[in-house]
Amino acid sequence: MAKPECGKSVHDQFTALQNVGVSAIVSLLEPQEACQLGLQDEPRHCERFDIQFRQFPITDMQLPDDIDAFVQFINRLHGEVVHGSHAVVHCRAGIGRTGMVAASLLIKHGRQPQQALHQLIEARGVEMPDTEEQRAFIFNVAELLGQGGQ
Repeated sequence: MAKPECGKSVHDQFTALQNVGVSAIVSLLEPQEACQLGLQDEPRHCERFDIQFRQFPITDMQLPDDIDAFVQFINRLHGEVVHGSHAVVHCRAGIGRTGMVAASLLIKHGRQPQQALHQLIEARGVEMPDTEEQRAFIFNVAELLGQGGQ
């Protein structure tokens, strides 16, 4: 998803997320970006609503700096989801960075990379992820997650 809206409706947004069973929020924003967007208090809001806060900063329109750390993060997040966590992943627009994480989770869950991308595009109604480099990264990560292929 795109970033949560900032401002006075934050309480309503977190209440709505809690009401649909969200138990974890994963932010891919860099710290300075979160501040620019008014989301520097997101961890505090999560705590107040008993929602786990996870963070894996990735520069907008870029790839993760450390592919091994990214794979570990995906493995950990996948384990939480398999054990019942309902996670929402967000960046600024919910397309590039979010697309890489969501596709990687689907791949870890057994989808082939192309299937994962197609499923995301169908669900969001927009081409994902943002760049060709991000798309290639998904195929590379699939190999590391043990799910290579087309």
